[in-house]
Amino acid sequence: MDSTKITRPARKLLNLKLKRCGAVIVAAGSASRMGGIDKVMAPIGGEPMIQRTVRNFQDCDAISEIVVVTRPDLIDRVKSLCNGFSKVTAVVEGGADRPESVRKGLDALSSKTRLVAVQDGARPLVTCAVIDRAVRAAHTYGA
Repeated sequence: MDSTKITRPARKLLNLKLKRCGAVIVAAGSASRMGGIDKVMAPIGGEPMIQRTVRNFQDCDAISEIVVVTRPDLIDRVKSLCNGFSKVTAVVEGGADRPESVRKGLDALSSKTRLVAVQDGARPLVTCAVIDRAVRAAHTYGA
């Protein structure tokens, strides 16, 4: 991108030193709407969907740590899939519903975390650019 075309406010956002941001990736659903097909384990581009979702956050400099929330029967498989991701600090069991699962993920984040990005594990196409913009906006506007 031509830096002369970046507005002063945008340049300020790009150079902003970010607060520590953790990601909670929620993949604890029952797969009931998919007729028993487990979305987060379904292959996409040669790897399970959850692994692709985690990789997008792993590769993003705006994210300091990742917690994955999943069903009890998938804990070991998801831990194994996340083994090579240095930012994954925990894989935890989800709750009875999405809000409880998010809370469990939040509880597993480091006490140093100041911002949190919450992502559905079955949404693997989020890009680092989108994650970065969201984190920068949250940092700037307190969202």
